[in-house]
Amino acid sequence: MRDVDKFMKKYSVVKNFALPGGGATERNAKLAFDFGNWAQPGDGALLPGGIPSPENISGYIAPVQFQRIRHDVGLWREAVREAELAILPFRVRMQRMYVDTVLNPHLQALMLRRKRLTLLRDFDICVNGQPSETLTEVFKNQWFYDYLNHSLDAKAYGYSLIQLSNPDNDGCEVDLVRRFNVSPDRRVVSLFEYSVTGIDFDDPVFNPYLIFVKTPTEIGVSKCGYGWLYKVANIELMHRNLLQQNADYCQTFAHPLRTIKTEKLQGDADRKRYTEFLKNQGALAGLILDPSDEIEFHEANTGTGSKCYETFGATLEKMMSKMVLGHGDALDSVPGKLGKESNVEDAINEVKIEDGRFVAWDFKKNLVPKLQGLGVPLPQNTTIVYNNDDEMLEGQTKEAENALIFGQALYQLSQAGYQVDVTEVSERLDMNVIVKVQPANPGAPDEEHKRAADIQNRINLIYFKRHGKQLNA
Repeated sequence: MRDVDKFMKKYSVVKNFALPGGGATERNAKLAFDFGNWAQPGDGALLPGGIPSPENISGYIAPVQFQRIRHDVGLWREAVREAELAILPFRVRMQRMYVDTVLNPHLQALMLRRKRLTLLRDFDICVNGQPSETLTEVFKNQWFYDYLNHSLDAKAYGYSLIQLSNPDNDGCEVDLVRRFNVSPDRRVVSLFEYSVTGIDFDDPVFNPYLIFVKTPTEIGVSKCGYGWLYKVANIELMHRNLLQQNADYCQTFAHPLRTIKTEKLQGDADRKRYTEFLKNQGALAGLILDPSDEIEFHEANTGTGSKCYETFGATLEKMMSKMVLGHGDALDSVPGKLGKESNVEDAINEVKIEDGRFVAWDFKKNLVPKLQGLGVPLPQNTTIVYNNDDEMLEGQTKEAENALIFGQALYQLSQAGYQVDVTEVSERLDMNVIVKVQPANPGAPDEEHKRAADIQNRINLIYFKRHGKQLNA
């Protein structure tokens, strides 16, 4: 499979040198598809998005099926080697690997969890630092959440080229340009995956409708980072292979093996019936043996060897969770089960703050200027501000706890016979405190005073009976 992939790569590069790669104008981009009228001119029958235009640069991409291959650690290293080529670097192998990497159920849950930390946060659109209800309602629509989704994906995949179209006062439509055909080093959208030329997305014809979101490089070799998926891909490959090995183990040792012992020879009608019987047992294995034949399965029945799949799988999942969300228990933690020493919430909050700052920078640097250039009425100094609901709730909780402790101290002082200045209590609690006035009439409808009056009446009756005197009412 690796030799086939290597041949495809070499063939694609030679082919793309031979075929016209298009130019930097819309007219040349359209002409790039006229290869002996292999598609009918103008009808766009074979084009995934139609003829390329400033609002649809994906129409320039040839409708060639993207090839998926089986990956291993060797191809994981080959992907970064291709991205770091001194001459004509490509991201095709890397993006091809990512397409399979994100299919891992645990990693997919981690990605959704991380993006939802930002997508589900409440925000305000501010002008000169003041919230604008009108603009906030404009951006709290699906088109903006789609844009945020593609923008946050840039941190995972390394980059995103986002297409804007049909702008109006309520926003615009948002689409993603295929990453396989986007070269962050040459800043072009290529006709084929390994084309070395294409439409420059900095060209003034296409640029107003394109937003290129990239990540910083960590080693300075490329103009753009590889995304955190490259760091996770190696662990995910081991996790993927472990699941396959575990499935093989279960099928070999956990499923029953059906055997038929017979002296019937090959071609005998009864032996054929036995064979058909075993074939109809689904995916379960079956054997036809001679009466003297035996088969044995050897399995490690002692020790903890049988738990290796579960243990190693949990280890790999924790490693992926640490890389994506900052803590091994960030996805599977149960509130109240990890104790006070756990820093799961701290790790998640750090990721949320980091992604929130990334979105705020992209919003101010890329999205707002593009929308203003397309005629969307946005004032200058338009920014996005996320509401720190967690911080506000945490502050209110701590304030309530401190007030409760202070109130308990006041009660103990009162029981000991001390009296605290009301002004100081009001300042401490940040609220207006008034001293409770006791009822002037002891016989007022108060339970404690009623009981005291009743006792006094009983004493008076006893005294009257003994002394024969009548007391004044």
